[in-house]
Amino acid sequence: MNHSITLFNLFGIPFRINYTWLIIFGLVLTSMALYQFPATYPHWSPLEQWLIAGVTTLLFFTSVVLHELSHSLLALRNGIPVKSITLFIFGGIAHIAKEAERPRVEAVIALAGPISSLLIGVAFALLAYFVGPLNEEVEAVATTLAIINIMLAVFNLLPGFPMDGGRVLRALLWAITGNYMKATRVATIIGRIVAYTMIAGGATLVFFGFWRNGIWLVFVGLFLNTAAVAGYRQSLQREALRRYQIGDLMAPVTEAVAVAEGAPFIEASADATEVMEYMEEKDLQRVLVVRDGRVVGIVNRGVFRSPDDR
Repeated sequence: MNHSITLFNLFGIPFRINYTWLIIFGLVLTSMALYQFPATYPHWSPLEQWLIAGVTTLLFFTSVVLHELSHSLLALRNGIPVKSITLFIFGGIAHIAKEAERPRVEAVIALAGPISSLLIGVAFALLAYFVGPLNEEVEAVATTLAIINIMLAVFNLLPGFPMDGGRVLRALLWAITGNYMKATRVATIIGRIVAYTMIAGGATLVFFGFWRNGIWLVFVGLFLNTAAVAGYRQSLQREALRRYQIGDLMAPVTEAVAVAEGAPFIEASADATEVMEYMEEKDLQRVLVVRDGRVVGIVNRGVFRSPDDR
């Protein structure tokens, strides 16, 4: 995500906030402070409503971070690098450097997020049940977060690629057919159907006067449709690159020289997919190609945008 700032690192993973996150943060905050809490707790002062809304909103986005962190930790455990976790207008996203190589691994990584959200929701529900009767503010925060996290878990399990449920579906199809691209294609089609259903549902809500929920559902549907198409194209790109050795894409050097100490390089025997994933993982714009300890070429990141044209 562009226009993001890094807040901190945890487990070697940079946590970032995209500027669009400020939009959703403001919407959630004002929705709770101006509508939800005044309707449920009208005896609270405006200051109290805003304070509780602020605490609830911050804890909600902490829950989103934990959701994405669970994906990331399972990916790291299975040897898949994680570039960063970013909060943006539609929630959060874990930037994983490469796809899982086995369907079981993809399913486990995908399920980690919804399971974490469900557990967080249950924890807040228990807090509301046991502590809520003693403190109204705690009850308000815990009840709201319990509902939100359980809804988040259910929403993410919808079979719409590239959501978590869509990735689980792809893993199942991949395991059944043994064909990664066929599974991706079917999961993408189903994902787009889910997206168009959301768009239609949102338009219906707008027609009946539910503007806020309807417009938001339309935007989520549009985002999911775009993400599904982009995810499928990325999978096609990775498959296309498997036909190439890095020698087909590199710019050769006129004279082979020894590689400088500390310079990023990759062996000439690697295929193009391995090089692309390495450059994405390290966020490199160019890398040296080495054979027998000597530089034989340079690869620029731009060549991976259209390998077939080249």
